[in-house]
Formats: sequence, C-alpha cells, structure tokens
Amino acid sequence: MKTKIISLILLSTITISCRKVLNIEVPEKDKKIVINAIFLPDSNAKIFISKSIGVLENLNNDTFINFDKFLLPDAEVSLFEDNNFKEKLTFNTNSFFTEGSTTLQTNKKYKIVASHKNYTDQASFNFEIPQLVPIQSVNSIYETEQYTQPIYDQNGQYIKDSIFQNIKYLEFKINFKDPENIDNYYLLSIEYQSPITTYNPQTNELDTVDYYYYSVGYRIIGIETDPHNDDGIISNNSFYLPRVNLLYNIYGAVFNDSWFQKGNYTLTARLDFGYVDYKNSTIKSNILKKEKYRITLYSATKDLLYYASSLDLYYKTNGDPFSEPVNVYSNVNGGYGFICALNPSIKEIEIEYK
Repeated sequence: MKTKIISLILLSTITISCRKVLNIEVPEKDKKIVINAIFLPDSNAKIFISKSIGVLENLNNDTFINFDKFLLPDAEVSLFEDNNFKEKLTFNTNSFFTEGSTTLQTNKKYKIVASHKNYTDQASFNFEIPQLVPIQSVNSIYETEQYTQPIYDQNGQYIKDSIFQNIKYLEFKINFKDPENIDNYYLLSIEYQSPITTYNPQTNELDTVDYYYYSVGYRIIGIETDPHNDDGIISNNSFYLPRVNLLYNIYGAVFNDSWFQKGNYTLTARLDFGYVDYKNSTIKSNILKKEKYRITLYSATKDLLYYASSLDLYYKTNGDPFSEPVNVYSNVNGGYGFICALNPSIKEIEIEYK
C-alpha cells in the first residue's frame, strides 16, 4: 500500500514539475484615430473623435462609464468644402463632440481631416450630402388578425375551430419615387411620440408637459409597384433587412433600390402590438385612443449598407469560436470608425383607434 502511495506522489510531482508557463507576445497594431459621425443637411459639422483600443487592453464596466479618457479633445480637425479650407472644428466639453459652425448643404463636396500629436497617421473622410428622396404619402391600417385552433371531442373527432388569440397590428404604407439612373440607398425609421408627464398633486393625475420620439421596431412585409407597371414585389412574409442604431438615436432597416429601380413604390411596414386577447379573456389593449408617429425615409450613401451588413454579420457570429472573424466596415482613411451622410424626408401621421 505504501508503495502505491509513494508511486502516486512521485507521479504527481513529475506531472507538476513538467508544467511550463509560456508567455506569448501578441503584436498590437498601431493606435489610430477613431471618428464617428452622422452628417445631415442644414446642420453643422459635428464628429465624435477618440482613440482606438488595443486588443489586449483591460476593458471593464468602468471603462465604458469613464469613456471620456478615450476621447481626443486636443485633436486638430479641419473641414474642407469643395477643396477649400472652411474652418477648424473645436471640442465641446458639454456634448463631447468636436464641432464646427459651417452649415452643410447638398451639391457640395466635403472633407474632414483629423490629426493628433501622439499619432503618426492622419484620419480623413470625404462625403457629400445625398439628394433628398421625398415621401409622397403615408397611409395607415389598424387591424386585428385572428389565430384559430381546432377543437376535438374525447374521441378525437373534429368539432370546430376556436379563436385562440387576436393580434392587433398597425401597418404603414409609405409611398415614394425612386430616382432613375442612379443607385439609391435608404434607411427607414419609424418613431412613436411618447408623452413626458409629471404628477399633479391637486388633481392626483399625471399631466403631460412635453413629448419625445423614440424608435420602434417594425417589419417590411411588402413592396408594391405603381399600378401602371407590374415589376414589383408583393409578399406576406417579412423581408430580412440589416438594421443599425446610429448616432442621434437614428434606428431602422437599411436597403438599396435593387428591388425597385425606376418607379413609384410603396413599402408596407408592420408594427405588431402583440397579444391583445388570449382565449376568451377580456384583456384590454393598452393602446391609446390617439397616437402620433413620425416616419422618416433617409436617403443615404452605399457606405451605410456596407456598414449595416457587416455589423449584422458581426453580431451573428459574435461568440462563436469556430466562425470566420468579421471585420465591421470602416470608411475612415488612415483611421477607424464610420461616417455617413443622410438626407431625411419626414412625414407625421396621427392614428385614431376605434
């Protein structure tokens, strides 16, 4: 017995003594300037500029709470318009954006150039505000869709179909004319107007003091052509489109006009409110009698579609050690980040529920 114990101790000692710690040096890429920005017409140039984070840097919750330590407030940022120097952008300590005073316009060519004393490479980006594609009209449909299930007797004989649940949904039909002879890119945003309330002790009720808009999810379930032609797509199933959440809370699906060039088209977007009635219960809908929505069709550049598609693939493969790594699209020359120019067409619509 002693011999067995001694043998085990010797084996354990040999095993432990054979361990060797290997320190593998992973070469890091050079740090670069990071620029993120969304440019809109009739607004001033405003960018979010920071430094890149190395793959071996220790990131934790405190990193994101104190994100300002990654900012570059002393970066030199220049704006050019039609190849002419326009102005220097300055850091705003309140918004953390580096801003200018030039009003951006369509039919102008712009360039942003950023440099910093601690970085060798300059970061730059060229952009133009895309032409506006106006929304022609927005119509709404508020319906209840019934789902049924069969009822059988104790012998398994079919008796009848019974309503299993009612699902209320709201559809917007958004009509616009896609410009001919050019490739067009879009982002569709749907926002709901939500009240800001405060408690009134005198009436013991909530008083509405203001409103704000927040983005809501939706599905594109159909594309219809102008009645005078028949080359459109109509589907009862939703189209899968990549979605993005950009600066300024701009959220929505991104698509191009490969489906519907040269025509007048209507997108059908559906908002599902979920289960309103379950079986035979009397659950009441929480939807108000009257609501307001804001529909925005952003004309965009092809960079937005590249960015949205790559980001979609990144999230699909994130956490899978056997998938091919996905690099999120960056369009900043000499740096990292994503910059996009948008031109919004906005329609507001009020829905009255009966």
